[in-house]
Amino acid sequence: LSEGEYRLAALQPLGPGAPLYMANNDWVVSETRYMYGDWAEESLLQAERALRVAGQPRPAWLDADYYEQRVASVLGADRRAAGLELTGLAAA
Repeated sequence: LSEGEYRLAALQPLGPGAPLYMANNDWVVSETRYMYGDWAEESLLQAERALRVAGQPRPAWLDADYYEQRVASVLGADRRAAGLELTGLAAA
């Protein structure tokens, strides 16, 4: 699995048609140079990606640049690579 394939499979373990999301992502698949050592950050990012897929906008308290780089862009790239539609995703 690529990183993107893993993130999508972990985000919606029953597939993109089922509205069931998983955010507890202790098993981040990433090169070690990108791992900051805090597994909790990846779980929180997965939770934000799930909220975005569910149509929720970026929370006002979450930095817009961080959200774009770590939530919106990553989710969009993963979904494009998997051939999934981007329609219905909340605006950043």
